[in-house]
Amino acid sequence: MYALRALAALSALAILLATSTSASAAGGESGGVHYSKMVVEPTGTDLHVTLYYNASFMTKVFSILFGTGSLKPAITDEVSGFGNISTDSISIQDGKAVFTAHNQTTLSGDWYMYDHNAKFRVPVDQLEIRGRSIQQPIIVNNASSLPDFFYQS
Repeated sequence: MYALRALAALSALAILLATSTSASAAGGESGGVHYSKMVVEPTGTDLHVTLYYNASFMTKVFSILFGTGSLKPAITDEVSGFGNISTDSISIQDGKAVFTAHNQTTLSGDWYMYDHNAKFRVPVDQLEIRGRSIQQPIIVNNASSLPDFFYQS
């Protein structure tokens, strides 16, 4: 009897999560996740990417029950446009994911150039490109891709 109740509760939770996720996706979210800010910091030919997000209540409950690994695909898909990425960390508590996008820029003399134009699956409220080698931060609101930019080595 206990197993039947547990199965019914999990089924109800799965249905709620599915409807919550579908509604969230229609509202500019991916998998119950809203991307509020992305910070890109170039270092050599790599880009260090920090993605700030807010997970819906049901997505948080689901990730608590089944582990944060269930949240990882939605977060990783958002930065998949960079191509060669590695995940450094994903924290549901902080709403923050850190990635490294490898070999994204080319060096010409003393200048690096990013010209790949990575596309994001879902627009990010604010994109910020900053770092020691960027004279003034570049800020793009409602960004759906990473623009071309130059920076010095």
